[in-house]
Amino acid sequence: MPKGWQVRDTHFESSGFPAKESTRFRVTYQLPNNTRLFAYGYVLSGRRSYIMMNYTDVSPEPLEFTSFVGSFTRLTPDPPDQTSATNGFILLSAICVAIFDWWYTRKGGRKPVRNEYLGLLVVVLLLVALLVFYGYRGADAGEIGGMTGNLFILVFGIWELSRLIIRWKHPRPSNKPLIETP
Repeated sequence: MPKGWQVRDTHFESSGFPAKESTRFRVTYQLPNNTRLFAYGYVLSGRRSYIMMNYTDVSPEPLEFTSFVGSFTRLTPDPPDQTSATNGFILLSAICVAIFDWWYTRKGGRKPVRNEYLGLLVVVLLLVALLVFYGYRGADAGEIGGMTGNLFILVFGIWELSRLIIRWKHPRPSNKPLIETP
């Protein structure tokens, strides 16, 4: 806020205009020369948030600004993201396979070798580089966060799928005793 400005009054309220669940606000400022300045605004929240604000020296909200804000009634909500169900299925399946893989390696099954861990590290580093690249190109932080979660689930699912294939190719010897006696 500029030097010498003082907030004299604030008023926030829920509003159905210009869209459902909007917030309407009005702020009154006292300027250093004792004049008043009014700020009118609306906040529309959703997948993307919009904030429209107008400063004026007149007390009622200007009709031009109200008409402009009214043009946002044409916004329609984005369709629901269909990847969440797929990601949930992949994550749940990968967790189940991870539990079985833990049991398999604990009972004498083949553990991941160094090259498999190096491959996983290379994939993770490439994905981090991809996310950094998108960040420098100006991608939205919410989109990068969503990509991070989706890519984590995908890499985890592929890793556990590869472990499942290894279990099928190298079954645990059934005649090996669980505890060796001296």
